[in-house]
Amino acid sequence: MLTTLHESPVKPKLLEKATARRTAHRVMAKKKRKGSDKKQKVSRSAQGEQRQARRDSWNTTRRQVIKVP
Repeated sequence: MLTTLHESPVKPKLLEKATARRTAHRVMAKKKRKGSDKKQKVSRSAQGEQRQARRDSWNTTRRQVIKVP
């Protein structure tokens, strides 16, 4: 039973995770919206190059819509 008006029935751990997830999403959305003026440092490793290519494609794939009649 809730004793006060502001007490939540949700477990604090779950609430912390949800808050952190929402904060992280807000930060990433802001970064994506603003774009970056500075060129990102290109990785020398193969895995890093794949990651960089994937990151670069986020900005371009949306605009490349091809209509098929």
